[in-house]
Amino acid sequence: MSDYFRLILRDPLSTEKTHHYSHSKLDQMDLESGGVVYTTSTIVFLHSIFLLQMTPLTQVIFALTSLSIIAYKGQAIVKNRNFLGSLICLGFLSAYSYVLVILGQFTNSNTLSVLFSFSFAAIAYVATTRVKVDTRTLVLSLAHMQVFVALYRLHPYVGKFSIAPLWTLYSFMILLYASSSKNLRLAQNAIPLIFIALGKFVFFDFPALTGVERIVALVIMGILIYLGGYLYRSVSSPKLRSST
Repeated sequence: MSDYFRLILRDPLSTEKTHHYSHSKLDQMDLESGGVVYTTSTIVFLHSIFLLQMTPLTQVIFALTSLSIIAYKGQAIVKNRNFLGSLICLGFLSAYSYVLVILGQFTNSNTLSVLFSFSFAAIAYVATTRVKVDTRTLVLSLAHMQVFVALYRLHPYVGKFSIAPLWTLYSFMILLYASSSKNLRLAQNAIPLIFIALGKFVFFDFPALTGVERIVALVIMGILIYLGGYLYRSVSSPKLRSST
């Protein structure tokens, strides 16, 4: 195996060469040579190029590109056992890039931070529709977090008092889509978003309002909570679920 590692260190991008080499060195009855090649090549690439050569911005771009391919190919990639090790490595890579975007550490541009947050969320939405795995709820939650962060970063342009309404608008858009498509998983993810948005308004924005504004705000909040409950019931109703 030492010859194998020296080969991929010299030429880490030559996947075909390493694949053929591993076929001659490994017993396929014990270990998938393709999986070894893909996993080892991925590790070498992540260490030698991704971590040591790329800037934070190019790291995020690479992560988005990789996630786009996985989301597009969907189940075909997930089912292939040869890609399991590479997918795990890309999972760590994606988590690292996700945190960079959440914290805004990959660029000094607020506009880019907003754009990449929405990009991460969009890819996550596509992935949850194309890949049927148990982590879809987690992926959706991470996507919602990126959108909330992106909307919060708009406060220099729209003002801090507009953040809670934007969060609420986004939450109800998700809930309305879940109601129209009868997607219970998406509806379950939308309900906490509504309460987060309302909580932000109650604890941070509400004290700054005048008496009349507070009354109007409470009425609107009551209507929103009732509407949210109605839309959720329209999705979670056993009759509707049995008919879809």
